[in-house]
Amino acid sequence: PRQRHSVARRRRRKTHRASTMSRMLATLRTLHRASSSVRASTSTASPSTFAPFDGWLHTARGVRSFHASPRAFDGKGDQASEDATSTSSAASSSGEPGVSPLRQAPAPTNALRGAFIPGALTDEGISESASAILRGAKGSPKKFSAFLRLVRGLRVDDALIQCDMSPKRVAKTVAKVLQSAIGNAVNNQGLDRERLVVSSATVGKGEYLRRVSIHGRGRAGVMHRPRSHVRVTVEETDAAPKRTVEVFDDEMPWERRRRLGRAKQAIAEAAGIV
Repeated sequence: PRQRHSVARRRRRKTHRASTMSRMLATLRTLHRASSSVRASTSTASPSTFAPFDGWLHTARGVRSFHASPRAFDGKGDQASEDATSTSSAASSSGEPGVSPLRQAPAPTNALRGAFIPGALTDEGISESASAILRGAKGSPKKFSAFLRLVRGLRVDDALIQCDMSPKRVAKTVAKVLQSAIGNAVNNQGLDRERLVVSSATVGKGEYLRRVSIHGRGRAGVMHRPRSHVRVTVEETDAAPKRTVEVFDDEMPWERRRRLGRAKQAIAEAAGIV
């Protein structure tokens, strides 16, 4: 009976989620139609009347969309946004069919750095840093913290070198998080990869999984499998990094011992000792 009730509960939750999403989409469509009809019927309204609705509708799905064309954002700030809004209002009042703001492409990130963008996620525009988070990574926070101390404050290329050269298991995990942060900075923020520095690298305690530990004499105990949350932030800067990495192509100690052993073996064979 308990299993039957749980299946029915899951079905009800699934139906409730689907109905909630459908109601949200229907509300968005109704608001958009109402705004378009009001714009077409009202010719004396100021261009800034519908600006709050545009910004809310653009950020409703969590993406950066702009109701003006990319050419309108030329770095002049509010003047360019007001011109674009007045242009779109004139087009709506003239009877031309409007395009849904959810279908318009965002402006290029390289042309919008440092400019005020109405409807963006932040008022400052594009940020100069990017982050990547990995939750539930295998390993204890103590081991991650010991390795993150090495890559903190380095250039991204030097930090990747540290990850490749380190024999620690957590180094591969940190390398993946660092690559993701670099990709976010270059692709999403439009930053220069050559000037990226690891500004912060932190770790938090995750869920500790409890497992059975087998002891002697038929007894058992409890062991923990730790999990951690790793966060790496890269920042674009022109200043010199606090720390640098130098790679030396030297002979490893075990290689030197093997080379000397082979030399001694050759000397013994030449002398007839072996």
